[in-house]
Amino acid sequence: RERAAADRAAESPPRDLLAVGERPPARELGLDGAPQDAARVGVSLDPSFGAAGAITIDGAQQHEDYAAGIAVDAKGRIVVAGMLTVSFTNTNNKDLALWRYLPDGKPDPSFDGDGVVTYQLGNWDWARDLALLADGKIVVGGNIDNTFDRPTLWRFLENGALDPSFGASGKTLLSIASAEVQGTDLAVDPASGEYLLLGNQQDSWLTVGKLTTQGLLQKAFATTGYVTFKSVPSATGARLRVDASGRVVVAGRSRPGGPAAPADLTVWRYLPDGSLDPSFAGKGYLSHDGAGGTPGAHEGALDLELDAQGNIFACGATGAATGKLAVWKIRGDGTLDPAFGAQGVVTDQPGPAAEGSACRLDRVGRLVVAGTSSNAAGRSVLTLWRFLATGALDPAFGAKAAVLDASPGRDQHVRSLALEANGRLLVCGHVGSDATADAAIWRLLVP
Repeated sequence: RERAAADRAAESPPRDLLAVGERPPARELGLDGAPQDAARVGVSLDPSFGAAGAITIDGAQQHEDYAAGIAVDAKGRIVVAGMLTVSFTNTNNKDLALWRYLPDGKPDPSFDGDGVVTYQLGNWDWARDLALLADGKIVVGGNIDNTFDRPTLWRFLENGALDPSFGASGKTLLSIASAEVQGTDLAVDPASGEYLLLGNQQDSWLTVGKLTTQGLLQKAFATTGYVTFKSVPSATGARLRVDASGRVVVAGRSRPGGPAAPADLTVWRYLPDGSLDPSFAGKGYLSHDGAGGTPGAHEGALDLELDAQGNIFACGATGAATGKLAVWKIRGDGTLDPAFGAQGVVTDQPGPAAEGSACRLDRVGRLVVAGTSSNAAGRSVLTLWRFLATGALDPAFGAKAAVLDASPGRDQHVRSLALEANGRLLVCGHVGSDATADAAIWRLLVP
């Protein structure tokens, strides 16, 4: 059971969030503080960061460490959330981990003395995403597995200590009608500052909970503080966001034909009261099949992004072992945008297999997608795409996608993507797999 839980925890990675109330810089700057060099072509690892552009983190016994969420605070410090193996025993060996690095990639000594905080309550405690607040606090969403799984929120002070004013001793465990539900993502409502927490019961249904800034269930949301989707036999949410109108958008996949049927991309939108929004695709959710041109293929989203016009971008994959990157653009009414790619969908396959794991809009409106593709040796390597408004690939990234063997000799897995103020990209995830997995952070220079 724990092995299956770890596999599910590794499936989807959710992103950077500007601090609530923080404004993005007016213009992008280069590494020397001057305007970003528009003449640069292609993407490369930043040699000034870590070891040749990468930081890897190995816990005890070289076993299952990963980074899942990444963000940059107002001081340029890099905050990363994930999981560390602290010992190799049958119990109490997987801890939530929260790291903070200085802008040059060195651990921040003002963060719990050595730049890393770990938390343990259950057998497996893991972080899946984080949000930075304007007062310096850090909200972390994830899961505690203590007999059974529960979606969990933690709030840390700027120095790395748990915030005693939040929930029970700095955390809130969300119990969903006695069901075993794994926490997979979080978002902050920009209007109220309240927290949204996404959870999944294996591949059966998804749950969205809403909590107050004190860590209590917000009973104005679906009367109980959480809502569970059961309208199709199987549904899984990967990421959620809150739009400017307070509506909650979730992207993932569903299987209308049952648990054994191929999955379809599915995007849900909930109103602020927790009910499905009937103005979105007529029933509150959109399912799409055939992104790769062949209906019946497995497809789903791993991340989403919202723009100022109410459009939704979702990234993921279509196909099975030889899947392709898939990016969908969905208009505010729940229909695919025909002006983007081929009737609202773009696919790409730099190698025998590819997927997009994280996506962000940059400060000029281009969609940046981070994920992986397979190389000639069959190894998964870091891959980045940038799309113009039409869905065409941006030629400044190279001939097509930017394919980088960012940690040579090891499989690379992407979880989350953040954009720094100077235009550089931060990507986190892990390298290797199973007993050899190390958390990984990469910084990239881009045109």
